[in-house]
Amino acid sequence: MGSFLTKKELQEFEELGIVGPFPLLDPDQVDSITKKLTVEKRKFFFANNIISRIPLLKDQLSEASWGKGKWHKGLHASAPLVCKLATESVIVDRIASIIGQDILLWSAMVLNVKPSDRNPSWHTDAELRDWSQWEGATAWLALSNVDEQSGMKVITRSHRLPLTSEEVRQKLGVNTSDDDAILQAAREFDPKCECVSVNTKPGEFFIFATRAWHTGRKSATQKVRNSVIFQYSKPCVEIKMPVHPDPPVVWDSRSLPCILVRGNDEYGKNRLIKPPKITA
Repeated sequence: MGSFLTKKELQEFEELGIVGPFPLLDPDQVDSITKKLTVEKRKFFFANNIISRIPLLKDQLSEASWGKGKWHKGLHASAPLVCKLATESVIVDRIASIIGQDILLWSAMVLNVKPSDRNPSWHTDAELRDWSQWEGATAWLALSNVDEQSGMKVITRSHRLPLTSEEVRQKLGVNTSDDDAILQAAREFDPKCECVSVNTKPGEFFIFATRAWHTGRKSATQKVRNSVIFQYSKPCVEIKMPVHPDPPVVWDSRSLPCILVRGNDEYGKNRLIKPPKITA
C-alpha cells in the first residue's frame, strides 16, 4: 500500500498547508545519524570554502559541478546519507500524494541551530516566491534536541495568501520577527489563519507547502537543535537560485543540480545528476 497520504491527510494539506508528523527514524538512531549528517555538512561547506578562496578554481569551475560545491542548499548532490534519507519511500510516497509521481529533489539542508543563534524571522523560501502557479513541498525532519518549543512554526493557510511574509514586511511594514504581528497580517487576508507550533519529535518529519509562511525556533536548553529539510518539485518547474532573497527576486542564470527520485522528466528544464553513493 505504500506510505501515501490518506484522503483526509491530503485534504488537510491542501487546506492548511501542513500535514504530519510521521515517523522515519527509530529514536535510538537519531543521535548517530545527526553526527553523520553534521560531518557531511562540514565536508560540503569546507569544499565550498576552498572553491571560493581560490580564484583559479572558482573561475574554472564548470557549470556541471558548480551546484555540488557552491549552492548552500545543494547537500543532496554530494552528501550520500542526506540523499538516502531524502529518497526514503516513507517521505517520497507522501510527496507524490501532493505533487504527483514525477518528483525532483532540488534542495537539502542540515540545520544545526546553536543556543546563541538568533531565531529566524518568518519567511517564505525565496526559490518559490514568484511561482504563484505552482506549489512545492518541503519535508522537515527533526533530529536531536527538538521538542514542541524548539521545532517549526507555520501559519496555516498562508500558502494560499496573495503575499509572502517578505512582501508583507516590505510592502506593509509588518515585523516578521513578531509572531503576533505576522499572524495578524495573515488574518487580514484570511481570518482562519492560525500560528501552529508543529510538535515533531526526534526521528519524525512533517510536510509543509513550500510557499507557506514558516520559521524555526532554537532549543530552550543549552544544546544545539538539529534538523534537516528536503525540498521537492515537479519536473515541469525550472529550479533557480536567487541572487538576492528579498523581492523582487533576481535569479542566478546557472542550473542547479536536481535528482529525479521518482517517475520521469519529460521537460528537460533542469540539470539532472546521479545520486551520490554511500561507500563503506
